Amino acid sequence: MAELLNSQANILYNNNTTSGITATDDVLSTNSTSSTMTVQKTVSRGYFKPFDRLTYKIVITNTTNQTLTFTSISDNFTPTGGTYANSPFTYVTGSGSVIINDDPATAPTITQDANGDLAITLGSTLAPYSTAVLTYMMDIGSSFTATNLSNTITVATATESLTSGPLISYKEYALLSASKKAPAIIPSGTAFSYTITLTNTGNTATSSLTISDTLTNVASIDSITTKIDNGTTQTLPSTGGYYTYTAGTGALSILKNYDGSAQIEYIIPATSGVLLVTINGTAS
Repeated sequence: MAELLNSQANILYNNNTTSGITATDDVLSTNSTSSTMTVQKTVSRGYFKPFDRLTYKIVITNTTNQTLTFTSISDNFTPTGGTYANSPFTYVTGSGSVIINDDPATAPTITQDANGDLAITLGSTLAPYSTAVLTYMMDIGSSFTATNLSNTITVATATESLTSGPLISYKEYALLSASKKAPAIIPSGTAFSYTITLTNTGNTATSSLTISDTLTNVASIDSITTKIDNGTTQTLPSTGGYYTYTAGTGALSILKNYDGSAQIEYIIPATSGVLLVTINGTAS
């Protein structure tokens, strides 16, 4: 009896084995200054995608020898190319915290209205030359359709109002998941077949996709077929660099797709595109 290695295949997309996102998690900050205070707002990175959790930090510094009295603090979110209804984002309840002059302070009260904007109660005053650091988290919804998300913190005192806010961009990405259905045991010398299913739930189609797998006790790979969504099932040519198999190591690499006449990339459509890859071989 021969035994197939029944593990999930590895997927390499744009040199990344997860979602294919290559942008860095750069922290994005804005600063504003008035005659009595400075306000700095920082978001944990400069892009976002559905299901992301973003961390915001607001640093308020009293630059005078007088106590500042807050009248209101608000954070207004504006999705570009969308609305809060079709591009939801949600304050993570209980995520707010405050540190004043490096010491933990009473947690803020944060509420979110029907437009997604936040009202923040940070305490009524800030002592001379003191700094308050407010942090909280926001979750991006699964159906976010806007292209950018800007938000502006407004800190109002009895004498003036100061605003600060970064603009972050929606990231185009492919998000792949893989499953593998294979027989656990096959008789020696007999034919077998197994299937790898890739699903793209991201917001852009894939490109530069490589599928690799490792098999045991497999004498040969006899054919490989592919099918994307409800398209035509294609049989990959055995020559020409579409796939490689090394019997000694069991290493299988599927490199290019076939459109019936030429090599093409594995383009799995966005949102819910599915690629089925069926591998047919003979056990040793």
